[in-house]
Amino acid sequence: MNPQFQPVRSVRAYEAIVRQVEEAIYRGDFQSGQHLPSEKDLMRQFHVSRSTIREALRVLENAGFIKSQHGSPNGGAVVQEFSTDLLQKALVSLISRTHKISLIELLQFRLVIESTTAYLVAMFHTEEQLEHLVTIHNDMKTLIAPEMVEAFQQADTMFHQLIADSAQNELFRLCHQVVLNVVRDVLEEQPWQADLLEDAWKRHARILQAMQQRNGYMTSNLVVRDLAEHYTAYIPDSERSRFTQLVDSYTQQHPTAD
Repeated sequence: MNPQFQPVRSVRAYEAIVRQVEEAIYRGDFQSGQHLPSEKDLMRQFHVSRSTIREALRVLENAGFIKSQHGSPNGGAVVQEFSTDLLQKALVSLISRTHKISLIELLQFRLVIESTTAYLVAMFHTEEQLEHLVTIHNDMKTLIAPEMVEAFQQADTMFHQLIADSAQNELFRLCHQVVLNVVRDVLEEQPWQADLLEDAWKRHARILQAMQQRNGYMTSNLVVRDLAEHYTAYIPDSERSRFTQLVDSYTQQHPTAD
């Protein structure tokens, strides 16, 4: 049974409508693929005009919550499945347009998320998962050449993504996927210098060795150091010490032997 929405009385009534519909979707009152009430039903429940309802539906559709189906005999717009693309777009917009999240905050978030997923992989990986990581790492070695920089970067991204995929925790995987893509989009990273590829490959080799030993803390620390080595140069001088202090504190507080 569909929930009954409450009438709204506001100068910007469509915003209150958006909030109520979002909350209904979050609560599970509307499942993916289910139709919202028709525009006429929404007008009756909210006590607003058709134009207000349509503005609210437009906002909800732009945010990815619904998909309009004009003229559908089954009712109104259709609730959409959750997508990490939507969360990614929202984060990029929040960072690039509102400046409410700084680059250092974003990198701190990635550091914490990926160090934790790496710990889980080290402790609980399957042999098949480890073999996939080793295969990608071996591929990276063959790409250590000035003309292969772009391919090396792609393999590096796959390596980090596979760590998240192998953590056997869907929430961490989703968060890692989003933050990995957001960092890439926000930084618009330039191609790596060819002379840095071998150092990156060696850092990954140490990460793999710690995973093979099922040493969670060592793996976590090595991932933190790997990310710091790569991203510190992107952080403004005024905030760089804040990031490096976090890296040093994090690794010092986590012993390297289980």
